[in-house]
Amino acid sequence: MSHVTSRRFKYFVVLVAMALILESVLNSGSTAGPAGARLPQSGGKGSRPVVTVKRLEKALPDANAILRVQFPNNERAGTQFSLKMNDGVTLLFQDDGKRGDEKADDGVLSSPITLNFADVEANRSRILGVNRALNASLTVPRFNGRLLVGETPLQVSDPDTLLIDDGTGTGEALAAPLAIDPARSLMIIHPSVIEDPTRTFNPCTDVGTRMGKWTFGYLMTQMANQTQTGIDPRVFTRQWLAHWEAQQTINSFTVPARSAVRNKVIIPWELASGGLGSPLDLSEAPFRLLAIVNRIDLRGNSGYTLNNAGEARFVFGVIDRTASASTCCVVSEMTVIFEYGIDRAGCEQVKSWAQQWVALSSIPMPSAQFNQALENITEQFARAGVAPNKVNGSALNQLRTNEFLPPQTGDWELREFKLTPGSEDPFVANGQLKMTTVKLTPDEQFNLTATLGNYLTANQPQVCADQHIVPLSFGGAPFLGGNSFVPPFFWDSPAFLCPPNPSCNIEFKFSMNTCSGCHLGETNTAFYHIRPTPFGQPPTLSPFLSGVVNVNDPRCGAPVNTFDEMNRRRTILDQIANQVCPIPCGTCCLEATGPLAPIPICEFEVLTMASSEIVFVSADRAVLKTSPGFVH
Repeated sequence: MSHVTSRRFKYFVVLVAMALILESVLNSGSTAGPAGARLPQSGGKGSRPVVTVKRLEKALPDANAILRVQFPNNERAGTQFSLKMNDGVTLLFQDDGKRGDEKADDGVLSSPITLNFADVEANRSRILGVNRALNASLTVPRFNGRLLVGETPLQVSDPDTLLIDDGTGTGEALAAPLAIDPARSLMIIHPSVIEDPTRTFNPCTDVGTRMGKWTFGYLMTQMANQTQTGIDPRVFTRQWLAHWEAQQTINSFTVPARSAVRNKVIIPWELASGGLGSPLDLSEAPFRLLAIVNRIDLRGNSGYTLNNAGEARFVFGVIDRTASASTCCVVSEMTVIFEYGIDRAGCEQVKSWAQQWVALSSIPMPSAQFNQALENITEQFARAGVAPNKVNGSALNQLRTNEFLPPQTGDWELREFKLTPGSEDPFVANGQLKMTTVKLTPDEQFNLTATLGNYLTANQPQVCADQHIVPLSFGGAPFLGGNSFVPPFFWDSPAFLCPPNPSCNIEFKFSMNTCSGCHLGETNTAFYHIRPTPFGQPPTLSPFLSGVVNVNDPRCGAPVNTFDEMNRRRTILDQIANQVCPIPCGTCCLEATGPLAPIPICEFEVLTMASSEIVFVSADRAVLKTSPGFVH
């Protein structure tokens, strides 16, 4: 059987299997991962550089350790390059057998650094103590991107050597994920929070606080920021909803109207506000809070300095208030996600933000104390004016919607809206929420096409490193989608045949970062990762967000991709909250005085290299890129 024929057969088998999975999840509402979830033994041979730190037996005048980088196939043997780290520190790496470099021209490039090994040992002891206190195994999960690739033992054989990256994106244990309670510090869905009568409101029962701090109406009011902008939040909200009433053109692609939004959301809301066509009463917003989510795992940088702490999100479900005994006040098939950017610059500020979320894990829940502490956090990003450099002074990065309102006359649809445009947003800011492109997702017509294959081939290193950007146009034609439908179950291209490349399954990497791939085929999810539920119940989390889950590659049937998403986020949160930030530099300089001049060294957080990419901007200059690449 040829590769092409084999792939077509596998498509048929996989599509049947996905249909059965979708039906099973929809019917069961199960939140548990599959029984007997299998952990892979290792991440396989990597294509990243191996990164280690070794204590010097005899310290140099300005350093006590050597940071060593070995690229695959020793491809940079005998060379040198400068690396711009986070917080402005620049390091010079050389392979000349001098200043701590063990051997010239051996492919191991070295840079002398200062590292507080006492802090390293203290963190090792802390992680070990957390696991012992919980009678847990003396291992922590290892991740490569979003994939769980094994377990790392907590016992260290050589206390004077730090394995930061073994070439697969993993290394020594850097965090104690068991110290984090995800239900309090990452994915907060407890009814005592999402139905807090002081901060939320149920328009069906009039229970709660109108325009409370966690209501849809309050957030839209803060986003419009009328005091600064003069924009009436009622008009602001109504203009946003109008995007579903008429056909839209986004990046030249036609996005059809969705009449169910008018019938199920707009008309009942206007009637509750005084009559058809009345200005919207935001205190009557037909939305139920489903979750408050910490996405510090999306933290990133500009290539030169850590400049954000990821995102924080509010997730709402639409309440069907149509006049029907069977549906009135049912939380229906549409969610709205407010995704706020956390603008924090530098290690100390990002660490402080992480510690606020970590502190929630030690506060009893349910309790008034917990909810107040959480409000203290949410007001830092939801309140008007907290982001003076963004449109309306709002910290909003984007607002996304998932919609399949009855009567279902088409596929599930995902849309994206923004106040502040980026390079992939074809609109001019005017203070209103503007519908825009869905990031990292081409228009669906490009699935299974040579055009997609050409894009993947041209951007293979970036896609494999989760650093790619899907541009507005590719090959001289519009490419980035104006909306995303589900299905397709996953994304594929005829340019790559089965089996996938074991060092980089590029189609999985790409598809996992699309809207449809993340919400269906790549994660065995039935559209929602946070499924709306009736009042009085927490929302249902997808298996992807509920534990270890194994998913066969939907294109070829293999390999098996193993996810443990909440543990991944716990690991990142704990690592950031306990990282050793750079010592403020007084007498040492941060910039090279010549093209590749040796630089006096300050202590810096070398462990950030464990979750970063070395990106070369020229033959002898590189920057450290700390960003997950994905947006979902």
